[in-house]
Amino acid sequence: MCVGPLAPKMPKPPPMPAPVVVEPLPTRDDPAVNEAATATRRRRLLSKGRKSTILTGTSGDTASANVGKTLLGA
Repeated sequence: MCVGPLAPKMPKPPPMPAPVVVEPLPTRDDPAVNEAATATRRRRLLSKGRKSTILTGTSGDTASANVGKTLLGA
């Protein structure tokens, strides 16, 4: 144990790097954000087309009908 004037000195830490400047994030009030959201919404609606109204595929409904007794209809 080196205690006293013969103890090794701690080296100085390296200098801290300069802080990085970060631009603020865009908000919902930003016109560019509103235009991008509107364009995205419009593209999604147009890409669906009539496909969103058709509930079955080309072969129709292939599931069997559930016509058995139910608990409420007993």
